[in-house]
Amino acid sequence: MNERFLAILAAVLLFAAPACTGSDGEVDGDADADADSDSDSDSDSDSDADADSDSDSDSDSDSDSDSDSDSDSDSDSDSDADGDADADGDADVGAEADCSDGLDDDGDGLPDCTDPGCAGLGPCVSPLICADGHDSVIYAATDLPLEIGEGAWSSSVVSPLEDHIVSQVAVELDITHPRDSDLWIELQGGWAGTALFYRSGGDGANFDGTIFDDASGTPITAGSAPYSGTYRPFDPLGYKSGYTTFQGMEGWRLDVLDLEPGETGTIESFTLYLCLCDDCEVGWLCQDGEDNDGDADIDCDDSECQTDPRCGPEEDCADGLDDNLSWPPDCGDPTCDGRDGCENPTELTCDDGQDNDGDAGADCADADCDGQVGPLGLLCEVQEATCDDATDNDSDGQIDCADPDCDGQADCESPESTCDDGIDNDADGLVDCADPTCNGQDGCEIPERWSCDDGLDNDMDGLVDCLDPSCDGTDGCNFVGETSCDDQADNNADGLVDCADPDCNGQLACEYPNERTCDDSIDNDVDGLVDCADPGCQGKPGSGGLCYPESNSNVCEDGFDNDADGLVDCLDPGCDGFSMGPGCGPCNFGTETQCHDDCDNDADGRTSCRDPDCDGEIGDWASGALCELGSEDTCDDGFDNDGDGAEDCADPNCDGQDGPDGFPCELPETTCWDGFDNDADGRTDCADRDCVGLGWDFMICEAREATCNDGFDNDADGQVDCDDPGCSTRCESPLRCDAGCSSVVFDAVDDPIAIPDNNTIVEAEFFSYLEGTIDELAVEVTITHPFDADLDVDFDGPNGGIWLTHDNGGSGNNYTRTLFIDSADTAIGDGTAPFTGRYRPIHALSEFTDEAAAGWMTLEVKDDSLGSTGTIDDFKVYLCYCP
Repeated sequence: MNERFLAILAAVLLFAAPACTGSDGEVDGDADADADSDSDSDSDSDSDADADSDSDSDSDSDSDSDSDSDSDSDSDSDSDADGDADADGDADVGAEADCSDGLDDDGDGLPDCTDPGCAGLGPCVSPLICADGHDSVIYAATDLPLEIGEGAWSSSVVSPLEDHIVSQVAVELDITHPRDSDLWIELQGGWAGTALFYRSGGDGANFDGTIFDDASGTPITAGSAPYSGTYRPFDPLGYKSGYTTFQGMEGWRLDVLDLEPGETGTIESFTLYLCLCDDCEVGWLCQDGEDNDGDADIDCDDSECQTDPRCGPEEDCADGLDDNLSWPPDCGDPTCDGRDGCENPTELTCDDGQDNDGDAGADCADADCDGQVGPLGLLCEVQEATCDDATDNDSDGQIDCADPDCDGQADCESPESTCDDGIDNDADGLVDCADPTCNGQDGCEIPERWSCDDGLDNDMDGLVDCLDPSCDGTDGCNFVGETSCDDQADNNADGLVDCADPDCNGQLACEYPNERTCDDSIDNDVDGLVDCADPGCQGKPGSGGLCYPESNSNVCEDGFDNDADGLVDCLDPGCDGFSMGPGCGPCNFGTETQCHDDCDNDADGRTSCRDPDCDGEIGDWASGALCELGSEDTCDDGFDNDGDGAEDCADPNCDGQDGPDGFPCELPETTCWDGFDNDADGRTDCADRDCVGLGWDFMICEAREATCNDGFDNDADGQVDCDDPGCSTRCESPLRCDAGCSSVVFDAVDDPIAIPDNNTIVEAEFFSYLEGTIDELAVEVTITHPFDADLDVDFDGPNGGIWLTHDNGGSGNNYTRTLFIDSADTAIGDGTAPFTGRYRPIHALSEFTDEAAAGWMTLEVKDDSLGSTGTIDDFKVYLCYCP
């Protein structure tokens, strides 16, 4: 057991006051600024029995209204936690005196390490580094040790008493078990379970002070038993960030399951480390579209969310990790489509050994690949149907006859029943009589004293085989009377076989005088006609449908040879003129005349426009569209004219032709600005991966938004410029835009620009294509110059200009990332060179408010004296604009 917590196991479960309240009773965790121990600001009389007249002991200069020396001004909590004020007038304890005595020394309901005041003291050391304003708390289980049984979950629970938001989680545990790879370990809490460990460690034993922390650089799957130290868990504990201590269940539970019989173990210790906060924006709260902490910044725009993986870099699609905690990881993440071989949501590449869409099925094991070319150039089959190619066509680990899907196909039988063909029909490695399932079959008798079907008088009594009473009941012999009536043997040796023997009359397989069983492939009435070929079967169920003459109008659509003439449905001339079924026209053997019903009316294996008989005929009555055999030439009628399954622009024949409404068909799509799906793949313009790098004017399609100041949704995800997560690193702005307005950052591309002497104006500029009006803007410049007082700097917007600075800075040099913003505390004229940071310009930038956002934006710089030159190194404009 972890020795650090031996002293506190008796009491550290309970948690009875807000975890995010420091010793001053405020959420910030800091003591009151007036340096006293008072946690409130009122001055009402407390219940302390002190009667002295001492002045107030804090430094806020107000004497307590009850004239005692108590350091607070309301009812004190006493040091013995009985709920009454101390009668001797002592000051309250105010802080946990001992963090390892199992007691609530300061009476706040939080004993030892569950009190934030103990964080980092004595045994209360957490592996987590909590953010500013977040409290570190520790809970150690007291229901241990606990035996780990076989095949059932063993659980240890810690139970906080109050509800707070969880920002970070770590777990430490000690487990003794002789074989770690038998174990599955989960942490339940914060809404759902998270797998810490699953069947690693080989034959190694035990967990010794093992810490699971997302910040570890070593995944638990890369460790080795005995596990000691810090590891990254099997699934991220970061999934719990943003949930609360009470969410989904009561208590946080460590679950351990032993998956193999024969060995048991013990949970020795379980310690839960948490960082807690209130009114904060962390974890999944960074994706809920709410301003959870009331600072006007929502989700990934909030500074608290900047370090959360959900707001971090895009998913690494090939590392086996859920980098952005969005689940599922890698190719299962929709943002991975088109990267690292990922195809989401549908697997298209079926022969690369990769699970391209992240659904746990690779190549032929993925239902998406049914009918596609798989490994070795063979077609994938969701259910194995090709049973003689020595290939696992459905990737279930079973090949040909070994796959149950093949039972009854080709030479496959399960179990083996054909025992004389030299084939292992059930793929169990045993052929014909070597397979026990063939025992007793013809040629595969179990050796006995003699045989009753070899044509020999084995016992030399003058009676051969079934004529010998000693054979009665063996090898198909029934000496008294024939009772086996479907084995094609004369079992009683009377010269009559099966149904021809009167002994069989009335048996299941033999029916006199008329055939009544019409689906068993037996001539039950021994008239030479089997099943539906026997007139006695008309109207009775056959092996695939009712038995009727094929000309009966009810039977030309059932896929069954109803009259047993070897011809099914429309292949039978008797069906000509009769309907094939609902939605289909009549059969017409030899020539397709119904080219609009998508049915094979002439039974040649081709339907409607796929049938050569239909070339030039109407294939769609509603539109009048014609069938076009072999090649689709009409690409704008909304009809699959050549019957190949691809309509209009989706058909390769239409590439370069005019599609619906005159838009061009293109395979792949290259016209990326017409609002039309030119290649009919369901994705239009920039939403189509074919358009990446293409566009018009300044608007270019991008796989992930990287151009963040063009007012255009480059990746067609519905988010423009700085509103798109792809622009998060390019759109850091000092402005906070109002609701309904958007942020954008312009960075001039023509700098650096030399600044000459003697009143020559130089310009850095760019053009804004934004649609809308300016709500707020700020300007940032970096200028190298040895004498700032020589410089006049002007900013011109689309509809006018203002002075930013004029002859300021004296003999000082340079403007270094100087931000001109109306909200700055210092005017530029009051600053000193080098100018770095925020300054108010000479004229207010608010003059541009409500002006058009589209047009040229220019920085003009003039050196109005001789003797020195400089450079415009950088020019940026931060803009909030409203549509």
